[in-house]
Amino acid sequence: TLSAIADGGTLTGSPSSNLIIRGNQDADFGNINFTEGGRILKSITINQSSPESSVTLGTPLDISGELRVENGELITADNLTLKSTEEGTASVSPVNGSITGNVTVERFIPARRAWRILSAPVSGDQTINAAWQEGVTTASPNANPNPGYGTHITGGSTTDGFDQNKAGNSASSIKWFDNATNSWIGVSNTASTTVGNKPFMLFVRGDRGVSLAGSDVTPTNTTLRANGPLFIGDQTIPVHATGFTAVANPFASPVNFASITRTNVKNSYYLWEPRMGGSFGLGAYVNISLNGTGYDIVPALVNPDNQFIQSGQGFLVASTGDGGSITIKESDKSAGISHSSTRNTEDGTETPFFAPAKNSQGLRITLQTINDDEVSTLDGILASYGRDFSSTIDEMDVAKLPNLSENLALLRQGQQLMVERRSPIDEKGDTLYLNLYNTRQKNYLLEFEPNDLTDIVSATLEDNYLHLSTPIKTTEKTQVPFQINTDAASSNIDRFKVILVSRKSTDAIVNNGKPAIKVYPNPILSGNTNLHFENIASGTYQLQLINSAGQIVLRNNIQHPGGSLTRKLDLGNRFPAGIYQLKITGKNTKTIIKLFNK
Repeated sequence: TLSAIADGGTLTGSPSSNLIIRGNQDADFGNINFTEGGRILKSITINQSSPESSVTLGTPLDISGELRVENGELITADNLTLKSTEEGTASVSPVNGSITGNVTVERFIPARRAWRILSAPVSGDQTINAAWQEGVTTASPNANPNPGYGTHITGGSTTDGFDQNKAGNSASSIKWFDNATNSWIGVSNTASTTVGNKPFMLFVRGDRGVSLAGSDVTPTNTTLRANGPLFIGDQTIPVHATGFTAVANPFASPVNFASITRTNVKNSYYLWEPRMGGSFGLGAYVNISLNGTGYDIVPALVNPDNQFIQSGQGFLVASTGDGGSITIKESDKSAGISHSSTRNTEDGTETPFFAPAKNSQGLRITLQTINDDEVSTLDGILASYGRDFSSTIDEMDVAKLPNLSENLALLRQGQQLMVERRSPIDEKGDTLYLNLYNTRQKNYLLEFEPNDLTDIVSATLEDNYLHLSTPIKTTEKTQVPFQINTDAASSNIDRFKVILVSRKSTDAIVNNGKPAIKVYPNPILSGNTNLHFENIASGTYQLQLINSAGQIVLRNNIQHPGGSLTRKLDLGNRFPAGIYQLKITGKNTKTIIKLFNK
């Protein structure tokens, strides 16, 4: 801790050093000078006695941990760099004083060829080329002036700031989000488009030393950096009334979405997860949404940092129907993300940030693939049922934001959803209509993970292509493999649906101990129903299915052991829609049931 330093004095810092400047007078502290080779600190705190008292960096300084400006003014003199490495990224805590001058903000990108939604948390007029391409292109005499920094950005001519591969025909590797079309479209010029405080979808191959010869080149780690004044104070971002809005985290610090002020904006956001898709995947969207108790993350990835939007990261939000805004405040900063992943509830207690809704049950469905014997997540959806939810689409439901490759969605009322929250399942059960698209000719898995499905007596996956019904376990995970082949019908968007039969349907057929034979569900769903014998004597029972023309279209015998028993009756897709009669004849029993086949 220093309150003064002699003229000409220098300090020698280290990656583990912490420095506090605490002036005891209203006068300026003056310059802080660091010796060459010692121009790095883990953290620095400016806490002057007066807001007008300044501290000036007289030499370059790297911060690897945290910058705190609690009182007074920090004058960077363009000498400050917030470092980012594999071990972590430096951040700025809530600023109560002021920061004047440019700051270089870094973002480490691990080796993986993938898309990422990135931003530069600075203002100013630095261009994309000057920042993320290190000011050069492949046409420059030295196309990689700073090994380990920058990346190639392709998509146009070198005069427009783009790099060129050997074939000279690379697609755009940097895009901006167009709300009118709800899609990412290519940036036209990296030499004139400013980089600061804008969300971009950027394809990162590695640093500028990576070859552009092909897609099988080994990626490398790289660090992207941008230079300009830091944003200080609360930042308000408008949100479009329709579609999605892409937002840049304006701060060089993680921010906690749960505390962000939202006006006409859903309590839900989308991040891009570059690690999804396995070894050859390019990433996919992950949604985090409030369920009334905590937040659900879909697909369910093990990544506690997803509570926080990182420095240099962009995200997407949607309005509640009217134009709105979000305000990201200084107090939303969460410098140093070692905080406990909990949130305060209205009664003052804490609950885990990622927690299922109270008194709810549900089913997670995850689309997976196998790469190099490793099962990898491609996309996912969540159907959740609870007393606090409505079966009409509202703010608690989450719209599907399409990935660049494979997509899985729930279809309800003509809308594609990523998360659907509905009222408890009644005696009619429920059917989940899956939309699967942008698939390729390969092997896939659908994984089903139930959450407290105590009210469900049976769950079935219906494959409309193979005309196959597969039981889904209601107490543990079930994996169902399938294949997309050369037959176009195998990739039909509506190939799959899930049928959930409620326990209330079973309870409804109990007949107070009297003998009875009943069928549920009725109407029949996808050729499947259940035949329930209640207090029926043992023996052989003959089944006849009769169509509206009086023709017997199915005969079958059932050996009943006596008492109460439920049997699955699989009619498949052999019979057209219509009204049928099911005639059951046996020992002292003759029952005729009218069946409706949708």
